[in-house]
Amino acid sequence: MFILADIEATCWERHKKVDDNEIIEIAFLVCNVKGDVLCRYQSFAKPVTNTKLSRFCKKLTGIKQEDLVDARPLGDVILEITDMIEDRFGIPSHFISWASWGNWDPICLGNDCERHNVDVPFGNHINLQKLYEDLRGVNVGLKEACELEGYKWIGERHRALSDTENSLNIAKILL
Repeated sequence: MFILADIEATCWERHKKVDDNEIIEIAFLVCNVKGDVLCRYQSFAKPVTNTKLSRFCKKLTGIKQEDLVDARPLGDVILEITDMIEDRFGIPSHFISWASWGNWDPICLGNDCERHNVDVPFGNHINLQKLYEDLRGVNVGLKEACELEGYKWIGERHRALSDTENSLNIAKILL
């Protein structure tokens, strides 16, 4: 069993320090070793420091300020994730390895979990982008990797669940 995850966070056209990014959306798929999806999850999270999304962030992600009005703080979302995985699969979530495209997601998740005083909900991180680069010899973005492999992009780019579902195509190649 493994988890594919993606995170969207506050962002600006002019890059701030990486630890200034706050998670505003998290999604993941729990998959078996064949890549079959056992569970889907998506949630918005309310930022606490940079509460107003930048124009750049709204344009990049398609996430609107109104999407975050009823969102819960990240700490509550993380507790929901850990409880849901343990209840559904009988395994503490931090025992399950997780994968994402690149190294940005684990850095952002680690920084924001620290800010909210909660543990990172997943186990060891696997960088799908690095595995793909090792396999194919190219360093590309997720959309480009999907296109190189003949997959049509489904959903919106820079939305956590769409990015996660598209990364499943690449993960299956790497299994």
